[in-house]
Amino acid sequence: MSFLGGSGARAGEALRLKLSTPLNVSELLLNAAEEILEGEDDEAKSEVAIAAGVKTQMDNYKAEMIADAATQRAAAREVVSSAVKRAENIVDESLRLSNAASLFSTYILGSGPSGVMTQYKTNVLGDSEQQLKLAVQEFSAWLKRNNDAQIKAYTQAVEDRGFETSLVRLAAEWEDDEEVEATSKVAMSVATGFDHVAAAQMLDDAIRGAVNSTVGSAAGAFFIAFVATGYLNSLTEDVLVYALAAAGAYVSVLALPLKRSETKAKIRRVAETFLKELEETMEKQCTREVSQVAQSVATLVAPWEASARAEAARVDECITKRRSLAKSLDEIKRDVANL
Repeated sequence: MSFLGGSGARAGEALRLKLSTPLNVSELLLNAAEEILEGEDDEAKSEVAIAAGVKTQMDNYKAEMIADAATQRAAAREVVSSAVKRAENIVDESLRLSNAASLFSTYILGSGPSGVMTQYKTNVLGDSEQQLKLAVQEFSAWLKRNNDAQIKAYTQAVEDRGFETSLVRLAAEWEDDEEVEATSKVAMSVATGFDHVAAAQMLDDAIRGAVNSTVGSAAGAFFIAFVATGYLNSLTEDVLVYALAAAGAYVSVLALPLKRSETKAKIRRVAETFLKELEETMEKQCTREVSQVAQSVATLVAPWEASARAEAARVDECITKRRSLAKSLDEIKRDVANL
């Protein structure tokens, strides 16, 4: 090492001095690189977490929409429930003891129409059909507003990061429009497909059945009394039997209001069957459309997530290389120190 200005210890010291500057500069550069890479690593991991978290966010959105849809469906149920109550009012007003003579004249003697069909159209139906259509339309509009907001928000987030989304967005909008149109038509067809003529006839028949049952019970009591008198031997017994028959017939007439609950139960069963079909259709519409939006969002963010993961991998590779260089520098510094 004489070319360094001496030999032995002096030469080693001279070499250490000459190498100290590049080694120190290298250490400073590696330290600066470490600080930069730590920042990039935090940013890359954060970006991956945000992009990957979109799936969880959409899963939560789907669960919330399905839960909130129950509140939206309640509007349709309220319309039907109100109509059912009005139909029950017709039953209450019809099956009254004060109406016994009129019911007998109408349903037994056939003196004229009962008027139930007219009452159904005026009091029960009213504007219920239009209200139900509006409730179903609002449900579809509510779904579209929320789903469009999701697409718009994630499209903006992806575009802000420099990714092209026009083709994906157009495809999503086209599929969404077709999906919304198809599913909303199904729900609307159920809402408008209820047979009100058959329902009014069912109501009339139910009241007729209650009247026939009451009259039949009363007539049956007198028939039994008539048959029984054929086996009796005294006028007193005959009178007693007919008195009992009259009492039985009177009890049957008094029981007329009790037929209301049976008639109302029939009305509720029909309404509940209709509501079950309508609500199941609306629930399927919600699940299908929200799932479609979740798929569209996943397609939108896929390039973003892939890019974020690639960047995170690049930064991780750089960190590994920096650590390797730092280790090599430490070995060189030890070697220099031992000169």
